[in-house]
Amino acid sequence: MKASGGAAGFGILGQTTGGGNERGAGGSSPTFVPLTYRTPGALYNPLQGTGVTGRGRGGRKSRVGFVIIHQSFSVLTADQIGSFTDVSIGEEFAKRGYRAIVADTEETAGSYHVHDLLPDIGAAVREMRAQPDVDTVIVVGYSRGASLMSFYQNFAENGPEVAQGDDLLFPAPDDIEPQPAADGILILDGVLGTGPGGGSQPEGLLEIDPRIEDNDPQSLGGPDPYATANGFDSDGNADYSAGFLDDVFSAQADRMNRLIDEAESVASAVDDGDGNFPDDDQFLAAGLNTPVADFDSDLLAHTRDEWPLLRTDGSVSVQQVPYVGPTPTANSEVSYANDSLPTTVKRFLSTSAIRPTDDYRITEDSIEGLDYSSTNAEAPGNLEGVSAPTLIMGFTGDRNYNVHCETMMNHAGSSDKSLKFIEGAGHGFQPLDEQQYGDTASLIFDTIDEWATERFV
Repeated sequence: MKASGGAAGFGILGQTTGGGNERGAGGSSPTFVPLTYRTPGALYNPLQGTGVTGRGRGGRKSRVGFVIIHQSFSVLTADQIGSFTDVSIGEEFAKRGYRAIVADTEETAGSYHVHDLLPDIGAAVREMRAQPDVDTVIVVGYSRGASLMSFYQNFAENGPEVAQGDDLLFPAPDDIEPQPAADGILILDGVLGTGPGGGSQPEGLLEIDPRIEDNDPQSLGGPDPYATANGFDSDGNADYSAGFLDDVFSAQADRMNRLIDEAESVASAVDDGDGNFPDDDQFLAAGLNTPVADFDSDLLAHTRDEWPLLRTDGSVSVQQVPYVGPTPTANSEVSYANDSLPTTVKRFLSTSAIRPTDDYRITEDSIEGLDYSSTNAEAPGNLEGVSAPTLIMGFTGDRNYNVHCETMMNHAGSSDKSLKFIEGAGHGFQPLDEQQYGDTASLIFDTIDEWATERFV
């Protein structure tokens, strides 16, 4: 994907380059805001020409601020993340008259506990509320940020005890600080937390290599999704039998449960003073490199229920929503060195693991058999505890996140919740084919604008 050239860079000591933080409608230059010692942020103010700048209430959109943080990669400006998104998220909000803080945690997969990031988000929420006239804050969970922001809002609304239950693989510590709740939550093409995305947290289960025995890539004995005899096709058109898929999903669940059991055993030894280190120990989850649902296009092909599907020509249909993107290619030459997760036993349990049940499987329209109450790092379980207005938006043109978004919607506990899909939008907001699908990025942010205006302006 190409990078957007609209967002300006940062100057020295937090001064902006390119003419201040309220420019004309052609572009935005954000202001640097240091949120915590490890969390740089960019504050976008409403652009001139939107009719909403300045002080006062009077129904102005500038009273509403959006907070966007995504663990594990930079979201500060589009020119820094051109390989992932095609637009500057902060600028899209600023163009429509809102304020936005886009921030970085600068963490990497396996390097933190999910509860460690709560103060970063809390600092951004406080900073937004400190802006002139702001009285409404909406947290935005984009992609894998859906699991992070849903955890934050559940924690902030309901208190630390929701993150400290005995049924969790790794409860948050007793001294964790409460955080300020937002007034709404927005999920953009969100991922449950379990996948896809090899090597990321806790996305390993949906891509864990079912062939590996005892977490040793030198020992392969399970069902082989890369064997042509089992239906594999390097062009991404695998045709696996139902029986073979049952074997794959059973092997993946068994592997994840064995990893959890191993990590819990080592963590217990550490706590008893019998570990290699006094506080934690090293851990490697090997082989997060087998996204079977990408290989077989019959899996996660469409939603189970009917939902609004929005098009750039203004039409809306209520239907089962299909994935319309390209079929991913599949390379049987996997890399265990690159597609494994080096972490620690306690970080694995807190942020990279979920307990699957005996019914774990992926179908054409569902991901089943996941115990969302076993972890703080999954969006569906956290959304059950969120009462704030919730908007979930899915983009139908990249991978197979439609079912992820539907699952979140079905678990969401808010009495004011909605799910909308944008036809042909890629994960980076822009269309797969502009001639066919039009300006999907504008439709996405215009739809958010309409939702926010109805509730908060």
